[in-house]
Amino acid sequence: MHPTMDPDARLFPAVNPGDNFSRSFAKLVHALVALDGVDRLPNVATHSIRKGAVTFASSGCTSGPSTGVLTTRARWSLGDVLDRYNHYAPAGDQYAGRIVSGLPESSAAFGTLPPHFGARDDPVVADAVRVVFPTLCNAACLSTVLRMCLASVVYHREWLVDTFPQHHTLFSTVLFRNKDLLHQLAPNVTINDGNIRRTGIPPHRDHRRRCTCSYISYNFTGGKDILHHSRSIRCCSGFDEHIALCKEKYK
Repeated sequence: MHPTMDPDARLFPAVNPGDNFSRSFAKLVHALVALDGVDRLPNVATHSIRKGAVTFASSGCTSGPSTGVLTTRARWSLGDVLDRYNHYAPAGDQYAGRIVSGLPESSAAFGTLPPHFGARDDPVVADAVRVVFPTLCNAACLSTVLRMCLASVVYHREWLVDTFPQHHTLFSTVLFRNKDLLHQLAPNVTINDGNIRRTGIPPHRDHRRRCTCSYISYNFTGGKDILHHSRSIRCCSGFDEHIALCKEKYK
């Protein structure tokens, strides 16, 4: 349902929005494979985004969440007995969310935070949300979602400019037409610890982070500066502080 319209209004107005999505998805896939010299893929169709996500989380990685976590999240029944005793719990669900989001499970970067604004009550951010989302900003239940969406677009702005065609409608939005606003918001976006905390990180990911930081310390003691090799783990908790201490100790 659309949060700012009457209770009977649909978020995707159409007679059959499922078919509309399937056609749009198939058109996108055909356009992508055409770049590789393939004319068409006649059997391409959507089965279910949810079923695909469960398959990816259970079989697409080597250390995915348990079946109980995935079936609970997908709202699938396991039978009377298991439904009675297997319930939702935050830790497993948060881990499943990280897997499904596509974060690299074998990397210390698995523990990264999403782009977000460092300060909760920054007036620049509040004004930007009202400017970029003039209608949706009136729905109080969406305030956090809108801030996260805006932060993600600002954080990935360079990639968006390099990847999307110049005539894309994204660049006609107020955010990309107002360069001053974009430059004001950019310094406020971070993926480091701030006003949100990391969740859904299993113990073996933390062990990998510790091993990586130990490797960096070892190379500093040997007089090697390997900071240019460590961009992929800057999201690790305490990484910047660790680097600063190493620089001070071995300068």
